[in-house]
Amino acid sequence: MSGFFVFIGERTIDQRELEGLTDTINLSRNFQVRSTNADASHFAVSYLRNTPVRGERLIETDRWIALFSGDVIGHVEIPLSEIIRNIDSSNTAYFRKLEGIYAIAAYDKEKGTLYVVSDRRSQQPVYYYTTDNGIFVSTDVSTFCRLEKKPEFDETWLWEYLFFNYPVGDSTFLKDVRRIPPASIVEYDRDSREYTIHRYAANYRKADHLIDGKEALDHAVDVFARRMPGYFEGAETIACALTGGWDGRTLLALAPDKDITAYTYGIPGCDDLVGAGDTARTAKIKHLSILFDNEFTKDLPNCLSETVFLSSGLQGLQRATLLYAYRKLTERGRRFPITISGVAMDMQLRGHAHVPALVSPDMADIFESGKIAIRKNFWSSMLGPDYSTFEDHIMQRLRALRNNFGGFDSTEHHLSYALYIVSTRYFGGEVKIADLFTTLRVPVWDSEIIELSYGIKQSMLSFSQFSAHTRGDITEQVLQSYLLSKLAPVFARVPMGNTRPDIILRGKSAYQLYRLYRGVVSRSPWRGFRSKKTILLEDWNRWFNDLHREFIDNLIFSKEARIRSYVQDGYLDALGRNRNIHYIGKLATAEVILRLVENGWKRFW
Repeated sequence: MSGFFVFIGERTIDQRELEGLTDTINLSRNFQVRSTNADASHFAVSYLRNTPVRGERLIETDRWIALFSGDVIGHVEIPLSEIIRNIDSSNTAYFRKLEGIYAIAAYDKEKGTLYVVSDRRSQQPVYYYTTDNGIFVSTDVSTFCRLEKKPEFDETWLWEYLFFNYPVGDSTFLKDVRRIPPASIVEYDRDSREYTIHRYAANYRKADHLIDGKEALDHAVDVFARRMPGYFEGAETIACALTGGWDGRTLLALAPDKDITAYTYGIPGCDDLVGAGDTARTAKIKHLSILFDNEFTKDLPNCLSETVFLSSGLQGLQRATLLYAYRKLTERGRRFPITISGVAMDMQLRGHAHVPALVSPDMADIFESGKIAIRKNFWSSMLGPDYSTFEDHIMQRLRALRNNFGGFDSTEHHLSYALYIVSTRYFGGEVKIADLFTTLRVPVWDSEIIELSYGIKQSMLSFSQFSAHTRGDITEQVLQSYLLSKLAPVFARVPMGNTRPDIILRGKSAYQLYRLYRGVVSRSPWRGFRSKKTILLEDWNRWFNDLHREFIDNLIFSKEARIRSYVQDGYLDALGRNRNIHYIGKLATAEVILRLVENGWKRFW
């Protein structure tokens, strides 16, 4: 993703230090960079050359300097002049309707006031750090690692990362470097060196009256029909993610008439590749397969560290497949200026929240029980003497989540956690990696579609897997079946595994009979021999514990591992024996971050 860096201070910073700071918003070397200065202050922005929304990402007038990072929907050009006018007139309500993933910085040279704006959910992260010389703002935490007096590593970040899978508050892995909250404006005064944070929109909340039945389904058709086309505007050729499931199919089915190529990645023979290929052939859509084959496994060690490095620590090692996939898909940024993704749609509309990747085992237990609990034996064995302060910190964060989103047994909390925590953290890393090469758009994060999720019963509000609902039940498949039947009937008739959208709409009896029929057909001898062996989409156990075991062991099990300063040797020894992939991946990611912080966010490999 494009980025920016801002420094507002009284004393200028050294040119060599400034170059290092600016470098962090273009680590991939895929971006153009523009910069300007005003007195002792510095401004720089980076962006892809081929973006769907045109216009300047940095503008300067006699009074203002403004920067824009990210993407907006419904605009042909970046509306920076319009943004400045609304900031100047204190019309903060303007940003409630500014649709997209973005961060904004605007400096009023006359007043000496800096304004920094986060998007509605802070999907595009932006961070700030105050010193005795002024304020540093950046879209990349790595920037602050290049400061001459860089902040220290923050152990509380590590605790949140281990317990939740990511920080759930405003903290980062650097002390006193904070992430700006969602839907917020930071206002910094150069003379007083004081800042305030204002919210321009409250959190999304469950509607007082949820609509249901055909009324809800027709409302969803109206929202998707109006909002979806705008996400495909701005490019002649577009890539669209497609799996064997619902979400990619829904996006393709509702797409306007464009030159679209569906793509799927995975280990050869996995269900996603097979199912997506069948869908693409039946619907006569161009399809590209990106295979995690021998070429991939050979390149994986480099992708592992590069993924953490290029994402400024947003993305963990176990998503290194994304770096490989987006490089291949776009030919390192030379094709597909827009990529459409269905990530998070299964959470919002069908209540899925994969454990332990998206929701940690601890949080899954808390959501299912509705009670705050910490596995004392497990965490004390890992953290030793630090356990009590770890527990205090985690309990504080859990109470904050409860205050923000309600009780943990509430499906509204589950939906809000998915949108404000999982989507902005877990999928934030994917957005960062993808946007090194293309503009990634996620239509389900459109504000009207989010409001739809909070306003109808056919969403995570009814289908949360942490509630009494049974995951995969026919009821959670009705909404997307209805969208397909009304907006793209040909897709409603394409089989999907052992079901078909138009059959789902005929009711449970027809649904069960068709599933039985498909099961018989799939085992028919006339269909030829099919292996019963399940082929995984990704095989991290093989990649970490077999093919690249030496790489992983040198990272976290060596005597030089930095993680040993935070985790007990006895726990590491046990992990080295049981080879739990979830915690190996976490500690290996933390180790790479620790080494990058130590090295001023420069490659150590």
